[in-house]
Amino acid sequence: MKYFYIYNVILLLFISTELLVAQDYDSLKAVVASSQIELSDKEEAMWQLLKEYSWSDAGYSMTIIDSLLLLPSVNKDSSSYMEVVRYQGKTQRAVGNYVNALDFYQQHFDYHHRNRDTLQMAVSAGQIGIINLFNGNMTLAQDYLLKSHEYYTAKGDLSDIAGANNALASFYSNMDQEEKALERYAMALEAYTEAKDTNGMANVHANTALILIEQKKYEEAERNLKLQGKYDTILGTNWGLGFHHDFMGYLYAEQERYEEALESFKTALKIREGEQSHYNIDESRVSLANTYLKLDRPREAISQAERIFDNKEQQQSLTHQQSAHDILAKAYEKIGDFEKALLHHQEYKSVSDSIYNRDHLEEIALNDAKFNRVEQDNQIALLNAQKEASDRLLSQKNRTIAIGAIGLLLISLLSFLLYRVLKKVNSQKTKLSQALNDKELLIKEIHHRVKNNLQLVSSLLSMQSKNISDPSVAGAIEDGKARVRSMALIHQDLYQKQNLKGVNVSSYLDDLAKELFNTYNINPDRVKLDMDIEDLDLDVDTIIPLGLIINELITNSLKYAFPNGESGTLKIKLHQEPEGLLLEVADDGVGFDADLINGKKSFGTKLIKALSRQLDGDIEMTSENGTNIQIRLRKYEMA
Repeated sequence: MKYFYIYNVILLLFISTELLVAQDYDSLKAVVASSQIELSDKEEAMWQLLKEYSWSDAGYSMTIIDSLLLLPSVNKDSSSYMEVVRYQGKTQRAVGNYVNALDFYQQHFDYHHRNRDTLQMAVSAGQIGIINLFNGNMTLAQDYLLKSHEYYTAKGDLSDIAGANNALASFYSNMDQEEKALERYAMALEAYTEAKDTNGMANVHANTALILIEQKKYEEAERNLKLQGKYDTILGTNWGLGFHHDFMGYLYAEQERYEEALESFKTALKIREGEQSHYNIDESRVSLANTYLKLDRPREAISQAERIFDNKEQQQSLTHQQSAHDILAKAYEKIGDFEKALLHHQEYKSVSDSIYNRDHLEEIALNDAKFNRVEQDNQIALLNAQKEASDRLLSQKNRTIAIGAIGLLLISLLSFLLYRVLKKVNSQKTKLSQALNDKELLIKEIHHRVKNNLQLVSSLLSMQSKNISDPSVAGAIEDGKARVRSMALIHQDLYQKQNLKGVNVSSYLDDLAKELFNTYNINPDRVKLDMDIEDLDLDVDTIIPLGLIINELITNSLKYAFPNGESGTLKIKLHQEPEGLLLEVADDGVGFDADLINGKKSFGTKLIKALSRQLDGDIEMTSENGTNIQIRLRKYEMA
């Protein structure tokens, strides 16, 4: 499964707002310890120390909290008491005791919910959402992160809103909705940059790098991680540097540079053992154990994985338990202890079912759709308000012009009439132009929604495939994802371009081919791609079936033409000829199966024939020195 790498995003909300100006903290500690200082002065010093040390020195902060709770001024003032409760949640999270942290943050949220203090609700809702995300409770995580985003959007500042978008992006990333995650990260980075929030900028660069690693964009990912490391080094944040080395290890592991990955993970673990968060320590142990497995050192993997269960009751992280059971099952199988391997595999399946059960997935999808609809409705309401303001200004301008026209009437009736005619024409042109712009905006919004819905379908297929052990069923789901993605690319192109009626075939097929090479993990150095595509803009009703046909042909070549790691060349040609469009897909692989060509066994072949008939096409297939398929399409429309 995909490992759970998420930065402490909501922590930034505390750090960015609570760092105090430089002062002598030793003198503040002396004030607290003195018996000669008035109680009010001691209380003020304790609050300042708590703000500074609640994350970096949780042990000392707990002592301050106990002292504050003994003060009558705190116990008799419910808002002050709830502020102490929030710091109790923060210190418990700092030491990795997520069960207690959730309890304190829930008390804080419920109190401010009763008092309708949305800004304070946003703080605790964000923390509850992130901790549940760490623990694998996806439905609760989504619910509270959406609440935090709603409250901060209504009343928060730039850093607050950026942090809420950052947290939502991490949720989408963990749900395999990478495009939505990248959109949110971009929004967060823009706001952090405007707010000059260096912590936030480092955070976004790190989280963005994780998605780029998943997409195998390693150079771009490394650039982001280097920026994050630079910012955290300047700030001197050990927890941030711990994440930096952990993420660099993940990058090296994905590049199969396992020795370098091992050293990075060890550095991250050493830094994190000097901190206090059990969760981050266990995250590094998961990374180390997986790397030991890759290096065929199963006993060292077992040693790291078993220690993950030491903090099971404190943090209750389903994702860490899931990873630990998976690692232990594989490691015990390597050393020949099949009884323990089977036991841990069964535990792994049980925890996975708890995280990804169908009811939760449906609820998450429904909540996400509601959230998107609210955001889109807000955007439409804003456009309507702007249009109403514009109409009022236009109305006022009309009245002013009418008054002036009366004066001009005394000079020349003819001039007035000519002016009225010209004004009416201009007004109609303005309204027509505005109506056209509104129509284009709505059409783009439709394409955007269709693209998002197709991406959601693809994500649901990805999550469902994780619990399928039958290779043929998993392969069928992967093929379905590719078909959905081929259509999503079309709507993405239409949303981003000025031409809303057609798609540039050359650009679209280039993106589609790259997607399929990534999907089936094909190294471009092993299978060369030769594209000869005429620069054409095709109508949507043509490009959708054509894209599905090409998707099936490329998929067949990548899956079957070059078995056992063989190399070769895949050629794709699309030209407009007098008889129609000529599509040719050819490879120099092993050739095709005649039964598949007759359409008796392959769904993909049947789909190609059905879509070709839809475009009035003829198919010619030959198998000499590989496979060559030519399709002439007579029924098509240019954009």
